[in-house]
Amino acid sequence: MALRALAQKYGPAAVGTYAGVTTFFFTSIYATLSFGYDATPLVLGAVDAAAGIVDLRPWLADIGALDSGGAPTDKLRHGSTFVTTMIVTKLFVPVKLPLAAALTPRVARLMARWRGGPKAR
Repeated sequence: MALRALAQKYGPAAVGTYAGVTTFFFTSIYATLSFGYDATPLVLGAVDAAAGIVDLRPWLADIGALDSGGAPTDKLRHGSTFVTTMIVTKLFVPVKLPLAAALTPRVARLMARWRGGPKAR
């Protein structure tokens, strides 16, 4: 179920749930990277997987993340933790969306119970 369909059916509960799941992923990934995990293989694997759609290697070479031979540079390995976290978090959208879809009905029921309003659909 797409985020738009969830938002139409459950309203703020869907948006809040997706925001919560994204925040959880972002903070977990940021903490992992801050403690020294090297995300280079994950990022390069995603770049290779996307090669059928768009070739990102020339762009990565232009910004200095890859050297002329295509090997990762220190800029990619030890670059901004925040930017790397954003990239890796985006790679997890296929995991975050189904997780949010599974959690949203429960969150909507919980919100309805707290508000004392009508039952969630």
